[in-house]
Amino acid sequence: MPPAPWMLDSAEHQIWIKDFFWRVTEELTEAIEYLEKGSDYKDPLFIEEMSDALHFLVEPLVMLGVEPNDAVFNFAGDADSVSFMEAPIAIKFVTKSEREAFHIALMRVIFHLGVSANCLKNKKWKKTHTRTDTMKFYFHYREAWRIFIYTLRMLCKYSHQDIYELYHKKAIVNKFRQDTNY
Repeated sequence: MPPAPWMLDSAEHQIWIKDFFWRVTEELTEAIEYLEKGSDYKDPLFIEEMSDALHFLVEPLVMLGVEPNDAVFNFAGDADSVSFMEAPIAIKFVTKSEREAFHIALMRVIFHLGVSANCLKNKKWKKTHTRTDTMKFYFHYREAWRIFIYTLRMLCKYSHQDIYELYHKKAIVNKFRQDTNY
């Protein structure tokens, strides 16, 4: 993996960002699959998939050098505000069940990651360089985050502490795997 900071217009870095977005998609579909088999939001296998998705969602931010207070991605105060929840709440009102709302919410996460990835037009084999629509990229990446956090908080009923633990417990596992060449 190339060292940080990644440049949004770099073809090499775009490939890595798209790879991470695809991995989020895989983990979210695995989580949906567990639910369809009868699991619930507290099932360890379901939690593992959501934890993996969270990690793959975080990594491009870290590598791009996005800091918590960067204006392009700042959620300051959003998590408890009406505006933060406005769009995702609409998901709940148009569905017949919480399970259906969960499916739709995750499909919206995947949609926004797809639109964000589609802003990354540079390919290794292309001779022409296309500048990234940075505002569109970050808008959709942020929307994917917003709906993902909504899903964890409002549909899975995870607290802020639960989400923190979801991330940090997996970070310990990942560190062990790196240290032991897993």
